[in-house]
Amino acid sequence: MSHDDQHCSYNKEADDYLIDEDDIATDLHKISLDKNVTTNYSFLKEADILQRMEDDINELSTILCISKSEASILLRHYNWSVSDVNGAWFDDESGVRAKLGLLENPAPVDDQDRITASCRLCFDEFPRDELSSAACGHLYCRTCWSGYVKTSMDDEGLGCIDLRCPEKFCGAALDQDMLDSLLSEEGREKYWEYLVRSYVERSKIRKWCPGAGCEYAIEICGGGIEDVDFEVTCRCFATFCWSCNREGHRPLDCDTARKWIVESDSDAKHVKAVIVQCKPCPECKRPNQKKRRSIQVKCRKCGHEFCWLCLQASCPISCAQFAVDYRDWRVQDEESEKHENKYTLYSERWDANRRSKIGSLRRMKEEGRYFERLSQELGLPLTDFNFITQAWLQIVECRRVLEWSYVYGFYVGDEAKKFSLEYMLEVGESRVKALELCVGRESLDSIFRNEFSQFKFSGFRGKLLGLCHVTANYLEELVRTLKDGCLV
Repeated sequence: MSHDDQHCSYNKEADDYLIDEDDIATDLHKISLDKNVTTNYSFLKEADILQRMEDDINELSTILCISKSEASILLRHYNWSVSDVNGAWFDDESGVRAKLGLLENPAPVDDQDRITASCRLCFDEFPRDELSSAACGHLYCRTCWSGYVKTSMDDEGLGCIDLRCPEKFCGAALDQDMLDSLLSEEGREKYWEYLVRSYVERSKIRKWCPGAGCEYAIEICGGGIEDVDFEVTCRCFATFCWSCNREGHRPLDCDTARKWIVESDSDAKHVKAVIVQCKPCPECKRPNQKKRRSIQVKCRKCGHEFCWLCLQASCPISCAQFAVDYRDWRVQDEESEKHENKYTLYSERWDANRRSKIGSLRRMKEEGRYFERLSQELGLPLTDFNFITQAWLQIVECRRVLEWSYVYGFYVGDEAKKFSLEYMLEVGESRVKALELCVGRESLDSIFRNEFSQFKFSGFRGKLLGLCHVTANYLEELVRTLKDGCLV
């Protein structure tokens, strides 16, 4: 077997992977193994969010014939849903105005005929033009207003965007123009950050990508997402579950994934071990761990011997509780050991795939720089290498599925089903390893460094895409089988 064939050898049916690229274009457009849900989503940066906010405010202001400040207050309360605002407004405009503090006619301003007036909070006298009020007419000095707004921003977080007049029993809303006039430049920037956050975090169809350092928000296009469990892959390549906002964990449901994360947390396991397996010495109070199948404990600090069950001085046989519980205790001890061994086995496999997934993602990013150099050296468009990046994305997704499929196996109680799952995972591992081997650097160098030819490049592309297609289909079937509970 030649060097080229060795590194691109998938198995004895390698030629079967040569399929029409049109058949797999859809598969590689969105690297996802969950075909039960077809969800379209878009990516929003801060500039996109600000533009959408402005568009929504303008649209609502035009429809309801109200000011932009009032439209903004309405949208913030109704989670930036124009349709929800319209429904509530046309059902009961007066009720909505009363609820949100939107006065249809501004109230007379306190002491409007006087040259000076007192602030209703600090009670100092100020020239009339140094006092201001919301539509309710209650006057406060600039210092008190600014302190009130700043304190709300510091203490209430997103709640600061729904500020009302501080007068007791008033509740008139503070509009955007007034807030802008009260805040410093730094304060205005912070306030607008809260507005942007509210547009995403108060919405049912938008979420921030939880990827480290990522600034994208994801918006789901279309309704009916409340009862659907699906995953989203951001442009930063982070994949997360829309329901629980954790890393993607198909084929597991959110509750089981959360249970595993708690189970696998090293600190939690250490605390649990200390609580269950350690007791304080009756003499020096130092925690001591019992030995398996023994109730006699000797303190490692002071040497005092005591009974693990009753904490009294050494009593090998006379402990009545031991006589009653000895058999159950031994069974429990053995079951605990079996559970720990099982956990270790599946945890190691879970962690191995997790580390492989992270490594593959890192390799994919490194290959991007490698392809830039090759593009210049070979005179090929950079887009000609996209299929290799897509193959790495497929590997990352497959490793994620295998990672959480092992967790699924940990919770399977039926031995026959466990055996069936082990076989499916073994096949899945071999498929992914074959894909990793083909897209590895040595294989790429054999294609691009040794007398490059377009014919060889096209053949490599066809084989790699074919293997991606076969691997994706197999892992898709694995996900479907586990999610539908069809293991036999």
